[in-house]
Amino acid sequence: MYRKKYFLDIIRLDLLFPSLLILLFTNSCYRPPTIKKVTKSPVYSFQPQSIRKEIEPGFKVEISKCDPDELNRDTYLAARRISSENEMETFVSFESNDQKNNKGSKSSNANAFKNIDWLNEKNIIDTRLVRELKLSYSPGYPSYNDIGSISSPKTIPEINYPSIDNPYKLNRFTMFRILMINESTELKKIQLSNLIISSGLEQLYPLSIKYFDTIFSPTTNEYQNILRFNLPNELQIPAGKSVLKFIAFPIINELNEDLSLTINKSNQTNSFDFKRETIFIGGTYNFRFYSINPKTFFTNPEITVIIELENKFYVLKNSKQMFFYEKDLGKPINIFCFTHIGHEFEFGKIENLVLSEFKGNNINIKLKNYKN
Repeated sequence: MYRKKYFLDIIRLDLLFPSLLILLFTNSCYRPPTIKKVTKSPVYSFQPQSIRKEIEPGFKVEISKCDPDELNRDTYLAARRISSENEMETFVSFESNDQKNNKGSKSSNANAFKNIDWLNEKNIIDTRLVRELKLSYSPGYPSYNDIGSISSPKTIPEINYPSIDNPYKLNRFTMFRILMINESTELKKIQLSNLIISSGLEQLYPLSIKYFDTIFSPTTNEYQNILRFNLPNELQIPAGKSVLKFIAFPIINELNEDLSLTINKSNQTNSFDFKRETIFIGGTYNFRFYSINPKTFFTNPEITVIIELENKFYVLKNSKQMFFYEKDLGKPINIFCFTHIGHEFEFGKIENLVLSEFKGNNINIKLKNYKN
């Protein structure tokens, strides 16, 4: 009787032991996302984001308040087109799909661009991603390896282009974006002197291009971008066309709650009124760290990782780490990975990933091998 009971106990242990192993293995594989804390200052913005009005029959103007660093991307890319012949070659090569273009064919990244175009032709990626992937191969493109650290992170929405070519980066200015839309059949004009801003007891006039002559040398990228982006003393908008420019004012006291931009034109006054609101409450916030692990057949390749969040792309050139505030974890993201060696390349993606539903810190992406 005792031997029978002992034998049954052994059988039960034999059945139980594999289950314990499976449980222990499962628990050892799953690690909850690392939660850290960081202290951030409040962020304020003037709302609404934009105001559009018809200031003359068939002539509409849209005004939006903007921060100088919002021009980092546009000024950076504009400068890459004008700073040197080699950099210009790279841009010609990806902005034109003409394979007969000699400059493009000589580009060291011609194979990468050809492979990216192939992915687009096969409807694997869209044209927006094509542009971002090709930009990541241009000389001097920000690698974003500096994503901060665990103690001082840069979360994905905080990643920005370098400000080296942004003439407004000194934060001496209060900036506005002005979109002029001429829906009429005649030429429309707008003068810099037509504009004025007021806030509290302050009343200020816009800065002309001549003002920036005292700050930048005419040969610098910053000055060239002033000519490209700043609203001139007089701007003519052809019939049926739209033009986007930026306006710089001396910096106002942005602690004032009210800000108004006024356009005085054709004996009419149009006011665009904004109110200061808190869009990011300062304090201590939780953020999470994630590791992106592309599964590649290549040996130690340079991999471009692109994160898409709320229709904006963030490039992590050869970086496999990212930080997210907990408040953003419920927003779906797309992750794209691309690498190439000669005519052989690999691509992989994860779409509509909601990190709040994701377990662990490691995001594995299997890359598929292609030959073009």
